[in-house]
Amino acid sequence: MIEAQIAGEKDPAKLARLADHRVKASQRCCGRPCAAAGNTAFCCACISTRSMPSMRQSPVAVAPPSVRAAHGATKELAIVAHDLESDPIASGFVASLAAPGGNITGLFLDQPSLAGKWLQLMREMLPEGRRIAALWDVETGDYQARALHAAAQNVSVELQVIEFRGAAGLESALVDGLKAQPNALIQLGSPMINQLADRVVSITAKHRVPAISMFRSFPEGGGLMSYGPVLPVWYRRLGRFVAVVINLKTAKTLSLTIPQSILLRADEVIE
Repeated sequence: MIEAQIAGEKDPAKLARLADHRVKASQRCCGRPCAAAGNTAFCCACISTRSMPSMRQSPVAVAPPSVRAAHGATKELAIVAHDLESDPIASGFVASLAAPGGNITGLFLDQPSLAGKWLQLMREMLPEGRRIAALWDVETGDYQARALHAAAQNVSVELQVIEFRGAAGLESALVDGLKAQPNALIQLGSPMINQLADRVVSITAKHRVPAISMFRSFPEGGGLMSYGPVLPVWYRRLGRFVAVVINLKTAKTLSLTIPQSILLRADEVIE
């Protein structure tokens, strides 16, 4: 089981590979067991059809569709959820944070705080920017979009939401959305956005739009920056959970000067 392997693994390189297996599994909701993620992590279609009572170990549900499917398939087994995009209360997974009840445990992100941080970093980068676009995978639900909308209203920023559904819809939606010439782009969390980071890098570079992502795959692939969970640490459930990663080469290409206030908070700078 990958969960057990990660919890006990000390070698950083092995830990990164194990976590990467789980992340890739979360991106392949294909109806087959996620063998790369260990024998208790499943895609949502697999969870919905598998005989849950016959399982001897608690299933690990990665990403919102898998969590929803597991929650609907059993009320007996404890479900370990790894969900970066859902509001566990609004989704009906738990009754409250203080007294969750039910059979779901695991990790969920504080999206209102995260959305506010993405907006803060973009405004520090572009103080005059008043029109910011948000790339939203509608399959993840509206929790993140609502949180970002509220944060934008608080600072009088006009938010343009670019919706897409599925891998086939991302590229055309993003290209069409950027025709409105927003000052910057915030990518909401989505396994699909993480998986297609190279396409987002290419499109934002072509349109010369500064962008931020939850996932470090974006700046590592040539995008401007990321702020979000350190996924290997997230899966170990220890230590620091978020990091700021900045690509200085991309900033130079976009003719951006990264404020010292952001550079001093960066956990990693790609040069």
